[in-house]
Amino acid sequence: MVGLGRRGRAGTAGSGDLAQLARAGAAAARPYLNYTACLLTDAQGLAGPTASRAWAGLQDASLATHARVQYLPVAGEPTVGNAMPYLASLLQRQCAVVVAVGPAQVAAVDAEAAKYPGIRFATVGGSASAVNVTPLTGLPDTVLRERIRKLVTDAVHAASPR
Repeated sequence: MVGLGRRGRAGTAGSGDLAQLARAGAAAARPYLNYTACLLTDAQGLAGPTASRAWAGLQDASLATHARVQYLPVAGEPTVGNAMPYLASLLQRQCAVVVAVGPAQVAAVDAEAAKYPGIRFATVGGSASAVNVTPLTGLPDTVLRERIRKLVTDAVHAASPR
C-alpha cells in the first residue's frame, strides 16, 4: 500500500498501518438484512429523472432498515414483452419489493403482479389492478422519494420478526 508521508513524499504503509486500516474497514462494513428491494427501469437506468428519484427513495429505506437494494435496467426495445424477462429476473432474485419505472416496466408489473401475492410492487407513472401494487403517479419529486422510502421501510418492518 502506498501513501503520502508527513512531508508529502510517497512511502509504504507499515504492518501496523495495514492492521489499523483492516480494523477500520471491518468496523465500517455494513450488515444487511436478508431482504431485498429492487428497481426496474428503462434502458437509461438511474440516469432517468424518475428512476433516480425512485432509487434515492430505495437508498433512504436501505439506510433506515439495512435492507439490500438493487436495480436492473431493461435493455433494448421499450416493450412489455422485452421488460417481462427482466421482471422475472428480479423475482427470481428474491426481491420482496419491486418498484417499476417507465411504461413498459409498469405494464409488465400489471401483467404479472397478481401471480406473486407475496411480493409488494409499486408502479411509477402508471397504474395496475392487482391488490399488491401501489401506484405512485403524478407525485412531486420529494413526495415520490418519501413514498418509496416509506413503502419499503413498512414492508421490511412487516417482514421482520418482533
